[in-house]
Amino acid sequence: MFSKRCRSTPLASLEPTMHRFVELCVDMRKGRTAKGELMQYKNIAQNNKGAIEAVITRFVQLAGQKVRAAVRVDLDDLEASKTPESILPGAVSGDQSTDRTDRTRVTPWLKFLWESYRTSLKTLKNNARLDQTITQQAFKFCLKHNRKVELRRLYETLRLHLSNVA
Repeated sequence: MFSKRCRSTPLASLEPTMHRFVELCVDMRKGRTAKGELMQYKNIAQNNKGAIEAVITRFVQLAGQKVRAAVRVDLDDLEASKTPESILPGAVSGDQSTDRTDRTRVTPWLKFLWESYRTSLKTLKNNARLDQTITQQAFKFCLKHNRKVELRRLYETLRLHLSNVA
C-alpha cells in the first residue's frame, strides 16, 4: 500500500486511508495483509504514537464487532429454528447442526479476532500504554471464549516482550 512517495505524505491525510484499509481488511478477513500494512504505517508514524494507536484500536474494535455480530446471528438462527418438532428428530438421530453452524460462522471470526490481537501486540510491543490495553482485551477474550491455547500463546508473547525489554 505504501510506496516511497507515500512515506513523505503527511499523517493527517494517511490516517483516514488507513482506517478505511483496516475496515476492508476486517470485512474480508485479511489479517496478514493488515499486519504488513500496520507495520509499515507504524514505521511511517514513528513520531506520532496517537496515529498508530487510533488505527490499531479501530482494527481490534472492528474485529470484536464482527465476532459479536456472528454470535448474535448464530443465536438468532438457533432460537428461530428450535421448535419441539425440530428438536425431537435431531435428538434421536444425534444431529450436531448447532455445532456445525458454530464452526462455520463464529469460529472463523474468533480466529480472526485472535489474529488481530496478536498483530496489535506485535505492532505495539514498544508502546506500553496501548500494549497493556490490548493485552487486557486479549486476556478477557481468552477467558470469555475458553481459549486455552491462545492464552498460552499470549503468555509466550508477553514473556518474549518482557525479555526484549530487559
